[in-house]
Amino acid sequence: MQALDFACPPGTSQFSTTSERRPAADYRPSCCTADAVGGAQANALAAMAALASTCNDAVGLINQNPLGRYQNNGSCSYDCGFREQTWSWWADYRPTNANLASQVNGMNLAAPYATAFQPTRQWLEGALPGNARQLQEQLALIASIDAAIAASGQQTPEQQAQLAQAFTALSNLLASNLGQANQALGNLASFLSWAQPATSGLADYVNSCKAYIQQSAINLENDLIGKIACGAGDVRNTINGMLSDVGAKFARMQPGFDAVNAREVNALQAGDAVAGVFLGLQADSQLVGQQLDLARTFEPASPLRQMHLNIAGSTWNHFVQQADSQLQA
Repeated sequence: MQALDFACPPGTSQFSTTSERRPAADYRPSCCTADAVGGAQANALAAMAALASTCNDAVGLINQNPLGRYQNNGSCSYDCGFREQTWSWWADYRPTNANLASQVNGMNLAAPYATAFQPTRQWLEGALPGNARQLQEQLALIASIDAAIAASGQQTPEQQAQLAQAFTALSNLLASNLGQANQALGNLASFLSWAQPATSGLADYVNSCKAYIQQSAINLENDLIGKIACGAGDVRNTINGMLSDVGAKFARMQPGFDAVNAREVNALQAGDAVAGVFLGLQADSQLVGQQLDLARTFEPASPLRQMHLNIAGSTWNHFVQQADSQLQA
């Protein structure tokens, strides 16, 4: 999403006047251009898609209400009717439509979010299944060695070494898996930090464009009236007519702006929920590690050792289930 620039780009306006003896009125018009519900990830994707659709709808409203080209002209007599004054003006703020559309399109977060989520997808589809398999294999190995020790009533040096090796492998595996998950979370957190705008961002930009057009019209009116000997009321009326049309068109665009702001809030909240899933995964991973450390302090045949191993195994299964159900879509 691009940063909002609250300075509305300048539009273009111009006037011309002539003053000559009657009946030789000569009017030449001017022309111009201007610058002016499912898991968290499924919900996030739905929210991002809804935002993208709403942005497209808002851009449609912007394009359906072009802010120009406006122009008018008139004439009047002065100096006891011996002289004829002609005047004309134009103003074109259609580039403001293009800039508003660009701002709205910049609020479409679907593609940036997909890029930010890619490391999570790679972890879910690549590393996590292998990590899950290896962790279960190591837990099963510890259980089988413990059972053999319980059956024989004693622990051999070889079994002791195998158990130490298995617990170390589990610790390393947990650390590696958590590091991969944290890296994925870091990408999402960076995206969310970058994407969080002030909720009034688009509103501020729209208001700056309205204010610029208003001031541009005032300047156009004052400059033209300052150079003509008559017809000031007609000039004022025609420029007010332009401002009335501009106001009506902004009013027709406004529902699109409001909808985009609302959808963006929903999309960012959905992204926050995905990041929140990782906090639960971190807690599960830490609990698995704690239970393994406790299990290691008890003798192989101890019921307490088996209890802690069972808790570690069930917590790990919950970790994998939550990752799959909340982050897959």
